[in-house]
Amino acid sequence: MSEEIITKILVGAMLISFAIGLALIPLTTKSKKDK
Repeated sequence: MSEEIITKILVGAMLISFAIGLALIPLTTKSKKDK
């Protein structure tokens, strides 16, 4: 594997995890307010 492919995979994984984190923030705050 070339370094370009590895860096693209790492950047993509970082963006996906960041997007998932942002999507989970309102869900966690809503669940805390319900309790």
